[in-house]
Amino acid sequence: MAGDPERADAGDEEMAEAGSGGSDGSSGSDSDFEELTISPEDTELLMKLEQQLQDNPSLYDSHVQYIEVLRRCKMGSRLHEARQAMHAAFPLTEALWFDWLSDEIEGLSEAEDVPRIEALMDEAVQDYLSVPLWVQYLEFVREFDPEVQAGGAAGRARMRDLCERALTAGGLHVTDGSRLWAVYREYEQGLLEEQASEEQAERVRGLWTRQLQVPLADGPDTLAAYLAWERSTRGGPGAGDEAWQAPAAVQQGYAKAQQAAELRQPYEESVAAGKPAGADLLAAYMAYVKVEERAGDPGRAVYERAVAAFPVTHYLWLQYARYLEAHLKIGSVVNAAYARAVRNCPWVGQLWGRALRALEQSEAPEEQHAALYDRALAAGLQSYEDYLEVVLARLDCLRRRGAEALPKLRTAFRRAADLLHSYFPDHLDRTFRLTSYWADCEAGVGGDLAAARGVWEAALKGVAGRYADTWAAFIDFERRRGHTREARTLYKRCYSRRLEEGGQALLCDAWLRFEREEGRWACRHHAACFPGRLVWQQTLKFTFAPPPYTNAPLDVACFCRSMPA
Repeated sequence: MAGDPERADAGDEEMAEAGSGGSDGSSGSDSDFEELTISPEDTELLMKLEQQLQDNPSLYDSHVQYIEVLRRCKMGSRLHEARQAMHAAFPLTEALWFDWLSDEIEGLSEAEDVPRIEALMDEAVQDYLSVPLWVQYLEFVREFDPEVQAGGAAGRARMRDLCERALTAGGLHVTDGSRLWAVYREYEQGLLEEQASEEQAERVRGLWTRQLQVPLADGPDTLAAYLAWERSTRGGPGAGDEAWQAPAAVQQGYAKAQQAAELRQPYEESVAAGKPAGADLLAAYMAYVKVEERAGDPGRAVYERAVAAFPVTHYLWLQYARYLEAHLKIGSVVNAAYARAVRNCPWVGQLWGRALRALEQSEAPEEQHAALYDRALAAGLQSYEDYLEVVLARLDCLRRRGAEALPKLRTAFRRAADLLHSYFPDHLDRTFRLTSYWADCEAGVGGDLAAARGVWEAALKGVAGRYADTWAAFIDFERRRGHTREARTLYKRCYSRRLEEGGQALLCDAWLRFEREEGRWACRHHAACFPGRLVWQQTLKFTFAPPPYTNAPLDVACFCRSMPA
């Protein structure tokens, strides 16, 4: 926030001016507000909050408090910067957006400000589902947008597109969705009143009938209003006929919608506005989602309401995104959901990993995928598993691009290995997901067995070389490719080593099994005599604890030198 010296100096000067009664403020310029003296307490608090945000821009509460103080002190230009900085780091709540937009609209002084405010409103409705914000957006565009005000074809198309976006976002909101339908209908009704035509009347009628087929809480009121409209509309089917009723198809759709609305009524009561955001409310939302999914109806609006109420509940975002992937299957919508998810829960590696995979599935450009990967690594992930989830998603994408992406793939593997080691130097992944994948890619994608073996050799030189799991994984790499000779060579190298957790006996037993399955009779016989003796020694050691056979390692070493390849 106050990261560079010039900006900090300018801020000090502004507070000094304000303290002397010479500074005003508004959404665009401090001179637009009436003069206000800033108290020494507020001055001190502002400087303290700026320092906190300079040290750590991820302090959500400090951002909120900083904005509140700036707004109270009416320091408009700095307030605008503070809001922009917070929104760059976090999605904003409905209340924060309302404060921001109200200030911007209040300070509206010229037509050139309208596109900027419209762009801000467009950002506002993308953070969380908010029917009130959508209503404000639609009404602002209808009232102030020059193109819409002109009444031409382009303006009508713009307003209709925006209204359809609003209906897609919140038109299925059982209790509040009708507000969006009403704004859309009022706009079309206004056009009808300006210039009556059958085509325009059909547009209004179409909105009525569409709304009546949506399960909304005020369905009966909507039906009554529709019937009144038809009876009062000149040239319509019910004009002047007080007994006129809606067509059978409309009535059937309305009856079905009302039945669905009644089914949802208990769930609406359980998630009603004003309920505390606790475990009970979350459980109520999850129950509501299940009802929507069982009914085969789009549960998107309920999910949107749930993530708005619980924005940092990561598994809710995961479930919502899976729902979109399984049912909606529109890449842009899925990607947008994941983009919002990682803004709300940037510490969750699973969300970043799934976001990367969804981006790949939508066939996004490589540059976009790489940029999202870099963002994920810089997002402050918490654990080794979080980082590995992200790394593997990126590596999978590069591997699927084939030989042409091999240089990038190798670089990504090296960078990932270095990053994980630097962040978690004491962590040992006994499943070798990264090491094994790297070696497989070197052999399969690059066709370079020497490089693949080099990956495993590097692992053996570290702490992992003290565990039988590492040797067994390397041997398995060779055996999967039919390299019996190389696998036997690895057994010869490792079976006499003193490994952690009884690993020596495990490898000797594995060698015996290997020779039984792969070797000639002589190999199996020698393995039974020498590695088998070590297995027997270990068994006695743990069962009867006899004195150790001090000559065993020497006998084994002699055996290894004389054993056929």
